[in-house]
Amino acid sequence: MPPEHPQVNLEIDSSAQRIAIRGNIHAVITRIGDCRNNNDCRWTDINKSVYADETLDISAAKIKGQSLQNITLEYIDAVTNKMVTALGGQASHP
Repeated sequence: MPPEHPQVNLEIDSSAQRIAIRGNIHAVITRIGDCRNNNDCRWTDINKSVYADETLDISAAKIKGQSLQNITLEYIDAVTNKMVTALGGQASHP
């Protein structure tokens, strides 16, 4: 059973090449994109579960030093089982 107020709350650390979940539920990170403009993203498949207060290595995506505004995450919300797309600068989803 999910918490009363489930929250994913992703945190991207591009210098450490990690994604953390600071919320209270897990998410399946399906892919991460380096999106320098809205029409062109370089996607890297991740397909890994990340649980609350854990981190995930995303070095395969090669985003080191990239602006978080250029990063787009796709993940499956554990409560709704729907795909969510979040911009790196706003990677939080209640």
